[in-house]
Amino acid sequence: MTRVSNGLMLWAGLAVLATFAGCGEHPGDKAQHRQPTAAEVETVVQQVAPMVERSATNVRVVNLPGGAQRAEINSGFQNAMIARANPDGTVSTACVDSTEQAKAFLLAAPGSSKKEVR
Repeated sequence: MTRVSNGLMLWAGLAVLATFAGCGEHPGDKAQHRQPTAAEVETVVQQVAPMVERSATNVRVVNLPGGAQRAEINSGFQNAMIARANPDGTVSTACVDSTEQAKAFLLAAPGSSKKEVR
């Protein structure tokens, strides 16, 4: 996968979050923010997975003249910024480097995140 497709996958994951969080409501509507379902969390985690994968199969070692080596990373080894809507209308964000961190953040109690954007 390329960086472009990984970025698109992250945006797709954030779109899922925005959908269940009630974003995009018309002015005057009373959006009901809620915790994501297990299926919604799994969708986002699956979309983040290729970016944060740290498998040795994603790395190719190239031998250079003089005995030096260069590691070429094909995919993964990145961090991903994810967000979730809180019941009070704020948005919590986290920078994660594993699917376990992404899942823990998305399932955490509202307001337990260190970063909040209003």
